[in-house]
Amino acid sequence: MSLNVGALWVRTGDRDRVVELIREYWNERGAQPTTTDPLQISPLSIDESGQLGFAVAPPATAAGPVEADAPLWVTVYDSQRYTADSELAAHLAQVMGVPVVVAEFSGSVDIATIEVFGEGGPEVPRSGKPKHWDAVENFVLTQLPFPFVYFNQLHQVEAEELANWVIFGYERVPYRKKSDYSGPSPDEEERQRRAASASELAAQGDTAGLRALWRQYPDFRDKLVSDLDRDVEDETKRRVYLEFAEEILAARSYWLVNPLAEAAHRIGDIAMFERACAVLGHHVSSLEMYGHELAQAGRYDEAVQVLGKICSGPDPSVTSFNNLAHCLTYHSDPMPALTGHWLTEADARGAANPHILHNSACAWLRIGDRERAIAAVESAVRYGYPLIDRVRTDEDLRAVHDDPRFQAAFDREFHFSDLTVTAPFRSETVVVARPLLTMRFFVEAGPGARVGEPLAAVVRAYLDDVPSGVLSTRSVGSDWGLPLSKSRIDKDLERLRTAGQYKWRRLAYRGATDDAGGSPTPYGVDVALSGRDRYDEADVPISWVRLLFPAVECYADPEAVAARFRRYAELVPFTAGGCGLELVTRDSSQFGSWWSEELLQGRDLQPLGFEHHPMRQFGHGAPGPTWLTLLGPGLAADLGLTDPSTVVGPTATAVGNGLCLRAATYPPLGLDRADVGTLPTIARLLRPRRLDRPAGHYARFDELPDGPYQNRPPRGW
Repeated sequence: MSLNVGALWVRTGDRDRVVELIREYWNERGAQPTTTDPLQISPLSIDESGQLGFAVAPPATAAGPVEADAPLWVTVYDSQRYTADSELAAHLAQVMGVPVVVAEFSGSVDIATIEVFGEGGPEVPRSGKPKHWDAVENFVLTQLPFPFVYFNQLHQVEAEELANWVIFGYERVPYRKKSDYSGPSPDEEERQRRAASASELAAQGDTAGLRALWRQYPDFRDKLVSDLDRDVEDETKRRVYLEFAEEILAARSYWLVNPLAEAAHRIGDIAMFERACAVLGHHVSSLEMYGHELAQAGRYDEAVQVLGKICSGPDPSVTSFNNLAHCLTYHSDPMPALTGHWLTEADARGAANPHILHNSACAWLRIGDRERAIAAVESAVRYGYPLIDRVRTDEDLRAVHDDPRFQAAFDREFHFSDLTVTAPFRSETVVVARPLLTMRFFVEAGPGARVGEPLAAVVRAYLDDVPSGVLSTRSVGSDWGLPLSKSRIDKDLERLRTAGQYKWRRLAYRGATDDAGGSPTPYGVDVALSGRDRYDEADVPISWVRLLFPAVECYADPEAVAARFRRYAELVPFTAGGCGLELVTRDSSQFGSWWSEELLQGRDLQPLGFEHHPMRQFGHGAPGPTWLTLLGPGLAADLGLTDPSTVVGPTATAVGNGLCLRAATYPPLGLDRADVGTLPTIARLLRPRRLDRPAGHYARFDELPDGPYQNRPPRGW
């Protein structure tokens, strides 16, 4: 129920008459034709701007199935977008003598309303309560043309697509008391005059003039303060902002106090900075970008002042600790009293971002603690820091380069459990990230295609292969931990198998997990069947399935895993796919803490071998390079890889009508840059169809040489 849109439909084929009456209606009320592009008018702005735009569609029958004698409707959208003008609808119905339907959808409160003006209109469903939403939505979808058009998005539509629409608008819409479609009131016009004066004074840096305005109009004070330009990097704007520091602190709105804290810090007013941070409370983390800018500029002492406040607050990010540890390494003497505390807290987050451990090792050594520095290096190795080779030669660690414990740290055996991340939740410790072997298959469905059946076949094959009982829970919406039975699986797969081309389906199965999140259990299934847009024949949605396995399976018997992946691939008309190591994170809309966002953001926080990027479901193009990279026939042809014998480096095998590229004997971990197999070659082969979103990540392979194809499993796997 996310729709927020309104429209009116006039049952007539005479659009010219509808447009003429709308123009007459607003001309009679004193509005003036607009001198600007109507499609640029902001939604819900008529009471402030006095502007109103219209988009009138050509006459058409209902969008759903229609009878031979189905009536024509003229659809009218306006720039208010969220609403429709019932007064105008009643006027059109009276003058034209035809029924007019008005429908409004407010997704914020899950209320849809529909009403008919005039005689002889269609019978519409009941409305006005959340339980009526589906009926009203279905009526508009099937009985009326051009449903759910967002006026404020029409400016993005190609001109030829709007060639048959009539677009026009008005400005200077007069104030109409008690009317929903009214221009600005006298009070609003006065407020705008005062705001314009304040804006002019602020641009001139006239703090005395602003203060006089503030004293003259008590009812305008809050507006004056909230409208101040928050770009406090500019000296004039900063001076103006600081003039109202006390009023901003009293307002206690973090979005106002955040710039105040920055402004005070920029001029060295630490007392005001401290006061602002105290008011910010848990929102002190909003200063992170400013602290990062200071660090980037090499202003380390100042950066520590800001980042230290954030990391001493209630909700510091992993990145804040990483930047703080880096800045502490180059802080001048004397070192801050909290240095040891901050570094201890930073080390505790090393599993989420091993980059922290490189920086904290240097910072520990900066304060003379060799033991903690070496321990941080050991942890960086343990958690798969992808730049570990830089640690070996880092000049900031020169003092421990000859220490036998430093040298021994790099020879530690790898254990997959090292990459498992846990966090406290509801007085328990839950797994929020776990390294697993995953298989993904992406399917792009054209017109008429129904891909639910092959997706169901892949899931059925997976369920037949994995040990009995390893999947015991499922999710419905955001609710997790619901019991999973054989009959439930049968029903789910039948609904998936029989789903039509416009249907959407979601499946998520896990092992034991709580009701607030899908833990990354050793086995699991995720399916997303994306239905086509019935109003856009060019739409090609991406459906996908992800299968989870324990990571050790690919080292115990890699040939069996590769054969299973190819067998599953034969069941589905794939366009892309992959099999490889992935740091699978907890799936939950309710559970969040310091780990959540940042584990999902940068894949560079993981060893290089963990290249199974999940962003492929959001865009058409190449999958990420992984141990087994699957290219559908179209993608293989686009990349010139239709003949397996032409591929040099990876092993290429024909699968169905596509191609499977294997990067190494075993999935390369990438714990160091020699342990990447032929992933760099695969990444370069995929580069012409690389997706934009993960491009920066995959570009890391562009200049990297291949490692050996005949690799070995890690010690201690």
